[in-house]
Amino acid sequence: MSINRRQFVQGSVVMGLGSLSGCIAHDFLNKTSEPLPEHQYKLVVKESHTQIFPNTNTPIMAYDGSNPALVIRAAQGRPVRIEVTNQLQEPTTVHWHGLRIPVYMDGVPYTGQVPILPGETFTYEFIPPDAGTMWYHSHFNSVTQMGMGLVGAMVVDEEKPVAFDHDITLLFKNWNIKKSGQSYPLSIKRLAARKGTPGLLYTTNGVQSPSYEITANSAVRVRLINADNTLLYRLRTTLSNAKIIAVDANPLNKPLDVNGFLLGTGVRADIGFITPNEVGQEFELKDDKAVLARFKVIEGNAKRVTKLPDLPANPVKEPDLVNAKLVNMTLEWDAADDDNGDPLFWNLKTKAGQRPANCTYPNQIADLMLGKSYIFSIRNNTQYPHPVHFHGHTFRVLKSNKKEFDFYLADTVVLEKNEQVEVAFVADNPGHWMFHCHIIEHMVMGLVGLVKVA
Repeated sequence: MSINRRQFVQGSVVMGLGSLSGCIAHDFLNKTSEPLPEHQYKLVVKESHTQIFPNTNTPIMAYDGSNPALVIRAAQGRPVRIEVTNQLQEPTTVHWHGLRIPVYMDGVPYTGQVPILPGETFTYEFIPPDAGTMWYHSHFNSVTQMGMGLVGAMVVDEEKPVAFDHDITLLFKNWNIKKSGQSYPLSIKRLAARKGTPGLLYTTNGVQSPSYEITANSAVRVRLINADNTLLYRLRTTLSNAKIIAVDANPLNKPLDVNGFLLGTGVRADIGFITPNEVGQEFELKDDKAVLARFKVIEGNAKRVTKLPDLPANPVKEPDLVNAKLVNMTLEWDAADDDNGDPLFWNLKTKAGQRPANCTYPNQIADLMLGKSYIFSIRNNTQYPHPVHFHGHTFRVLKSNKKEFDFYLADTVVLEKNEQVEVAFVADNPGHWMFHCHIIEHMVMGLVGLVKVA
């Protein structure tokens, strides 16, 4: 059953307040002494400045005022608590991207959480069921808040430790700033109706083309996070034995080549490799336009490492493909205005005649039964790529009309020009869940919907 804007707002706020009443009053972190216990954090969201180009200052929004933000470290199956205080002049939330957690902790305004108003504090508390590379970001006024820096890396360690000699996290963030340090618009309408408004400045962990030293004869895990609003990275590396060993926190049965891998916005990929014997050897990780990171081999282990550690699978339920119900979805251009008169250039449709909606009041595009299996057949009827992200669930990517691959688990799938992809999953997490393109301008201008699981 579809819901209109008024029903959605009323129902969502009631559900959010009812679900959150106990959590809002919870002040566990306020009673702890410094330093905080393991897996407990305090984040202050505030305006700040950063220096990316030499001798310049660029205004940003930041967690604790720092760029890059703190890497939050959690553990699979163990509680994590993050107290967030909003010192901005506008509301905010934090979405824990890739985590299958309760909807009232997911950080999406009105589908489970009341936004954190200026001066207020909210405590996120959850137990990560999955290990791997995640990240966090604002889900309120997202073009501005994410574009100005409200993004951060999150790593959930495996229940049983996996012994890599080096574990390096790289968060990619593209900035809409000039060499003077001044910002230019985060969204330009004519570009928002195409690929989105790109930034010109590439950074990795807050700086341009950082360098890392890694010891010879070592097992290395490099975690990649695309935290951009817009850009997709076509990866390249000069290290021949590097492979993609996990996508969206889920290990691959068959590793993929790094060269040519498309890291869409919101997507994470873990690269695994054994460092060469030759001390002093250097290699790069880059995309078509920039060097993302450099690595140099230094003297290290005398032993010879011959095999990377195995990554354990996450406890994701396998869908019943024989009895799964099919839901057809289409990504397409559109031309409309929302209730505020703002343009909607895109539409995520599940039925004929469905009009686009913005991400504050999205359409309900699917009504799923808890515990049942579903196949989403998603077709991109545009000439631009769209990384489509599903909150609160992990799906198995089954097939594409454009590519061949082994089945793999993910929470974001990139659909390229005129591509049709099928993904399958068990609807095992109740709530109203966002399903959207992770090019942020596309999301706020129509490529978004709500999936109800109950």
